[in-house]
Amino acid sequence: MDKTVLTNIALPRPTGTEGNEKVNGYIENRFADMGLQALSLPFSCAVWEEGEAILKAGSRTFEAFVNPFSLPFEGVCEVVSASTLSEIEGKDLSGKILLLFGPIASEQIQPKDYPFYYPDEHKALIEALEAARPRAIIAATGKSDSCGADPFPLFADGAFDIPGVYVSENNLSGLLEAFKNSKAELKIISARKPAEARQIIARREGEKGRGKIVICAHMDSQYSTPGALDNAAGVCVMLCGAQKLFCEQQSFENLHTIEFVPFNGEESYGAWGELCYAEYCGGDGEAITAVINIDSPCHLSSKTAAACMNFTDEQLKAIDELISKHPDVEEGELWYSGDHAAYAFSGIPCIALSSSDLFEGGLENTHTLRDTPDDVDEKLIESAGEFTARLTMLLDRLMP
Repeated sequence: MDKTVLTNIALPRPTGTEGNEKVNGYIENRFADMGLQALSLPFSCAVWEEGEAILKAGSRTFEAFVNPFSLPFEGVCEVVSASTLSEIEGKDLSGKILLLFGPIASEQIQPKDYPFYYPDEHKALIEALEAARPRAIIAATGKSDSCGADPFPLFADGAFDIPGVYVSENNLSGLLEAFKNSKAELKIISARKPAEARQIIARREGEKGRGKIVICAHMDSQYSTPGALDNAAGVCVMLCGAQKLFCEQQSFENLHTIEFVPFNGEESYGAWGELCYAEYCGGDGEAITAVINIDSPCHLSSKTAAACMNFTDEQLKAIDELISKHPDVEEGELWYSGDHAAYAFSGIPCIALSSSDLFEGGLENTHTLRDTPDDVDEKLIESAGEFTARLTMLLDRLMP
């Protein structure tokens, strides 16, 4: 694959932004060059205009960062702190700023009412906070377990209306000491605005009634990151696989409809592109028979890991045989934090392709400015694209 493909995709491209549409158009043109029928489904979303945060207590100033999609705020308030849910439930915190730390701030909270995964403990926290009505929230966090952010935003949620910032937990003792004697002076410059975006679908029709095989890779990024490994690399593998299927494998006559879906919203609280695609699938009358999701593959010094879900023993045997023929591919551990999860939980056969070291170093730079093309093995993109094409052809024969 042309080396410029990765650099044309690896730029900040949150859903609804100018960068997002630029990359969408580039992907769309690549599919058109392959002769694939392209659909473009418009949807409404929100964009975030990031500003600065100013946090002071007495004579001290603390470094603070604005939660993505936070509402703006400016005020001087008494601070109360909490490290557990029980310290918030039933409390009236109106007029106060709440400082969260410790166990309650150990992992990022899923967006409010997130359609695909919204754990009960996160729901309980959101409900307790909305009932307590603090004027703003300060969260002291550390290194994220799921990306390279340090500290990480506890909330990244445009459906949650309590303004907030996050600070390094290394400053926690200083914050607690300062807030004993002084009120907090907090200013949040931030805005969320309505926007429009679109979900692209490239497809090649198969035999009517056979259903479809979906090959997907989210194309959007977080704010302020080039998102090279996460997930420009995945989009490159998807495009490379499509190129090999329909431009280099002239003998491939697909039985199932094949859809390539660069999901536009995986990194956002709204999952807008995913929901748009689900609505489209609900009306097109074609069942999804298998999903290949490509997320954060081709990390330097890694292999492509293939994690298989919901296949029969006979199907797994055939997939394992294919894996054995590709030295750059190995069987991967099951994981469910990507776009394949909703399909896997519904019982649909899914294969998630990622870097073999995803959870042992591969995520170290994701969601940061360090996630650049230098972290991606471009030769592995070609190999992973070849495997994706072969896997698609295999599934086309295997699936009913």
